[in-house]
Amino acid sequence: MENPLEPNPFERDMKRIAETLPSKEAFASNPEAQKEAIRAAIKAEALRTETSPSTPTPAASGDSSTLLDDALPSYLSTEPAAVQEAVLKLVQIARAKGLGKALALAKKAPSLVMDAFHDSLVDHLYAELKSRGRL
Repeated sequence: MENPLEPNPFERDMKRIAETLPSKEAFASNPEAQKEAIRAAIKAEALRTETSPSTPTPAASGDSSTLLDDALPSYLSTEPAAVQEAVLKLVQIARAKGLGKALALAKKAPSLVMDAFHDSLVDHLYAELKSRGRL
């Protein structure tokens, strides 16, 4: 049974990533440096999930599983629908089951899908952390 008080896996992962980022002052107002720090934190998260034993992830609560319309990087607009759908599927998995599960699946995908997924994560986490005052 789902525990409504337990944060969903994506929220938990986002909090963990936010805790690893340098302070807001360290970035000044440099969005590219902020995104690069998020990119590095996602890589560290991928390594962490590779080396830690698999643990079941709780089901996500409904409020956070909404997929944003702008979840795809703009450069995918010229790619086949199948590529776009694969990236969206990975984004949905990340939001529902956590970054670890989605990153593991992304490693098995073609390079374009994996790169676009990582870019989507960076953009989404940047926007979320900025709106929450973490950046």
